[in-house]
Amino acid sequence: MGIGNANYVYWQEAANSGAPFVNAMPVISGPTNVFAGEPLTTTNGTVFAELTVTFSYQWMKDSIAIAGATANTYALVTGDIGGIITCVVSAVNTAGRINTTSNSLGPITA
Repeated sequence: MGIGNANYVYWQEAANSGAPFVNAMPVISGPTNVFAGEPLTTTNGTVFAELTVTFSYQWMKDSIAIAGATANTYALVTGDIGGIITCVVSAVNTAGRINTTSNSLGPITA
């Protein structure tokens, strides 16, 4: 084990393993009105890894996965009204995987 800040030791161990680790969480943005006509988008956050990383996405409404919503954008539907939307961004490489959840948007309005 290292000396000093436990978080620093964790990040150092993650970095040394080659697995991805997160320095900044993903952020979703866009209108919270279903009829605005613009999709929500998510960033990947800031992920560090020694090996190539691929990203995948799962949009959530009230902490439940939205079927088929697996792109980095999401078009709100009327069933989202009243809900809180987040996106789980997964960073994956041959050494590991990390899932991070974005900020929340909502409640969604008509």
